[in-house]
Amino acid sequence: MQLRKKIQISKYLIGTLINYSAGLYFLKVENYILITALFFGFVCNQIFLGLGLTNMFSDKPNKRGALYFVLKFVVLAIVMIVAMNKIPGNIALITGFYIFQLIILVLSIKRNTK
Repeated sequence: MQLRKKIQISKYLIGTLINYSAGLYFLKVENYILITALFFGFVCNQIFLGLGLTNMFSDKPNKRGALYFVLKFVVLAIVMIVAMNKIPGNIALITGFYIFQLIILVLSIKRNTK
């Protein structure tokens, strides 16, 4: 099954926009492009996570799933390293925004109930 069929996109987008708005408000960085890139990295990270898990739990998993997990960790590492260098002193807030983004992802997953 495709990833977009497993996630309620509207819930995910609304939650992400709320998280992004909170990031703009609380981080108080003049460079909005930096905050946008930070959240874009969070979303890319979660896309690779979803693709990797979908591949891993499919009927015929392949080596591409491992690549998705490697890309996930590379993107997260780059985002966090750039955030530590460009927004010093706010690492706890940035980590909190990432954790909240993970909670948004979990809440937007469609449940299969019968």
